[in-house]
Amino acid sequence: MIQGVIFDADGTLLDSTAMWMEAGIRYLDTLGISADASLGEKLFSMTLTDSAEYLRVSYQINRSNEEIAAGINQTIWSFYQEEVTLKPGAKQFLESLRKLEIPMTLATATDRELIEDGLHHTGILNYFDKIFTCEEVGLGKDWPDIYLQAKTCMGTDLEKTWVFEDAVHGAKTARMAGFMVAGVYDPISHNQQEILKHLAHIYLSDLSQFDYFYQQAIAPSISHTL
Repeated sequence: MIQGVIFDADGTLLDSTAMWMEAGIRYLDTLGISADASLGEKLFSMTLTDSAEYLRVSYQINRSNEEIAAGINQTIWSFYQEEVTLKPGAKQFLESLRKLEIPMTLATATDRELIEDGLHHTGILNYFDKIFTCEEVGLGKDWPDIYLQAKTCMGTDLEKTWVFEDAVHGAKTARMAGFMVAGVYDPISHNQQEILKHLAHIYLSDLSQFDYFYQQAIAPSISHTL
């Protein structure tokens, strides 16, 4: 049964997760500095402040932490405004849901300005009734609040609302809260796919598999109402 869909953005709709590993490398490149091959993995789990400190010390950059953080931020901003692309099948998946008049919202841990720029650049901003961010909700995706607020916005029942996530922690939170979960493959988390498959009610290797999702989640809902 399906009444509405909540989409994650990065790694689910937007092909953008690798950028968060590359941002420090790209920033160093603007300074003419070659980064260590393992830098992306080191910075991926750090805060922006900690990343700036690490770069300043490790690469002997003669700038303040604040200046370095601003430079990294600008690198990320430019990516969302000018470079980000959609995951395979994403726009067609959204269009198919729209034709079926299934409401859609977005739940993301990324800042609103970045996400709105990315969605505008890729041409999918107008598919969503509303965008919810962890910053504005006040809690990350280890808590279900962002999904619950998105559900309330759509006016859907919990057990008839689908959450699309590429990250294990988001999928686990949504599943434990009682949502239906669709896991979507993203290369950045390839080593966690078996866990994601176990958590998800439906697992998609990419969003070009709308027909499969339709048969599993939508067709039974339609036949039930006949």
